[in-house]
Amino acid sequence: MKKVLVISPVHSHPINGGSSFGVNNVCNNLKTIGLDVHFLYLANRTTGFGMEQEHIDEMKKFWREKFFFFESGNTSTYAPAPPKNIYERIRQKILFSIKSNKFYTNKIDDFYDNRTNEFLKDLQAKENFDVVVVNYVFYSKALTIFSKNVLKIIETHDLFANRHLIFHKMGLPNKWYSFSPEEEIKGLKRADVIIAVQQSEKKYFSKKIKNKKVISAGRTLDISEFKQKERTSNKLLYIASGNNTNLISYKYFYENIFPLITKNNSDIELLVAGAICGLINNDKNIKKLGIVNNLNDIYDSCDVVVNPVISGTGLKIKTIEALFHCKPLVTTSVGAEGLEEGINKAFFVEDQPEKFADKIIELLTNIDLYNKTSKESRKFAIKYKENNLNELRNLFT
Repeated sequence: MKKVLVISPVHSHPINGGSSFGVNNVCNNLKTIGLDVHFLYLANRTTGFGMEQEHIDEMKKFWREKFFFFESGNTSTYAPAPPKNIYERIRQKILFSIKSNKFYTNKIDDFYDNRTNEFLKDLQAKENFDVVVVNYVFYSKALTIFSKNVLKIIETHDLFANRHLIFHKMGLPNKWYSFSPEEEIKGLKRADVIIAVQQSEKKYFSKKIKNKKVISAGRTLDISEFKQKERTSNKLLYIASGNNTNLISYKYFYENIFPLITKNNSDIELLVAGAICGLINNDKNIKKLGIVNNLNDIYDSCDVVVNPVISGTGLKIKTIEALFHCKPLVTTSVGAEGLEEGINKAFFVEDQPEKFADKIIELLTNIDLYNKTSKESRKFAIKYKENNLNELRNLFT
């Protein structure tokens, strides 16, 4: 059994957002295919990022002797580097406003504390790992200390270059870092294997980086059983953390789609779960559930899941969760990226508010369509999970 070290700046437990879900899922999938997985959590004492004691305690409880922890002293955070003077501040605002490709605030290794290298050398000398998996390309420098005998993997989670363009598209100031495609490629070249979360990103990485193995392995969950439904309770579900992308997507749904749904259907209720509940207004047709521990109960209580995401890259966890819980889903083209084979069978894609609303009402009123979609969701999830696990298995056979 190969011994694997998974390195991550994001906690694996508890699962309380898309990032922690992704990291947890990486570990679970590696364990599912029969690898001996250990976990190294990188935290930042200077900024406080990753230092939540309850997270550390829960990871220690889960991983036991396979849990390692390193406190970084790096002062960098996942935010743009502050301009050095007023002229640079003006220059950055202009470059951002015109979507210039010269608007780059970071280099690939800005978030990496070089003291981590000595810790990793000592850990490898003691544990002798066969495989190292780094989560996120901006921590790829960790791979450089391992010998050629160690299989080095980057789990990308997303395409991260030019992030400022996403914020610009959504009408937001740049809240995160931004580095160039060349910087991202520099980091990716440190790996023997690059794992993309969807096929389009696999094609992009394969085109940009020659002589490297690139695979696509998305997120998986336990697959729920199909439950025949005889009537609906007219409950919709939206689960989200409180980041800006989710808030904008929710606002888009609430202002442009939800009124069309409830106009002639006043008994339809939207269940909202996650940290976003503390950031949205009250409404008689909306029930805030807050942060919940058991997703299965929430999915059992709803009829149709909505994911009105309007911008972003990577694989959308909200879409994956709905499919694996066998729930009819209506999402946007952005929400379907990487899962296009399931469109109009396992779930539905509508980018126009009127059509989005109409499809939801149709699923709530047409029981045959509802049950057919639920069955197709399960079939899609089964095939998708097996394909993704096989991609990982093939790396080690």
